[in-house]
Amino acid sequence: MLDDLRRSDVIDVTHGQLGAIGASHDDAAAVFDILPGWEGVVLDPGLRNGALRFTDISGSWRTADSLPHLGGEFSGEFPEHDYSSLTARLEARL
Repeated sequence: MLDDLRRSDVIDVTHGQLGAIGASHDDAAAVFDILPGWEGVVLDPGLRNGALRFTDISGSWRTADSLPHLGGEFSGEFPEHDYSSLTARLEARL
């Protein structure tokens, strides 16, 4: 997410910070692998890259100097999820 903002020609990221990668990330990836066999649910592979991997994220931004001034900030904490129980329930239904 921060990398996408940093690559933008119209946004300047003035601060960006990512927390640690959560230990449950590998379990979240397993859910993506199991879903197609469960009720035919298929998620776009691009969503896997957007899965929350970090325990927190924050940033501030503003428009590029050539544009009218606009800016903002965001912050969020994401508790780690235990995807293993979800994975087990999905596997049991296959």
